[in-house]
Amino acid sequence: MEQLAAQIQEKAVDSQKQLRSILMQVTAKERSLRIKELAKKELNVVGKDAAVYGGVGKMFIRTDLDSVRKTIDEEISSLLGDIDSLRKKKDYHETTAVNANSHLQKMKESVI
Repeated sequence: MEQLAAQIQEKAVDSQKQLRSILMQVTAKERSLRIKELAKKELNVVGKDAAVYGGVGKMFIRTDLDSVRKTIDEEISSLLGDIDSLRKKKDYHETTAVNANSHLQKMKESVI
């Protein structure tokens, strides 16, 4: 019985650690998403004949405006997919932690 309780408690602690990690990842991805969306908004204001430069290593190379917009759109969709996936993981680990804690509570009540 004690071994089972220890395993359940370990599962709850692990889920809480994973949850903290996932929340930090979501925050970072959302920050990157806001930056990409602001860049896209600024590019929409720029005229078609404006010079746009893309970073390549330590250099900047003049790039076609449409290709920069396409790249930003791809990065935004990738970030949205990552955030969605992380939120699903967050829901799983929240459920796991709640279930583990309720099982521990039931075990304590049955002993008393």
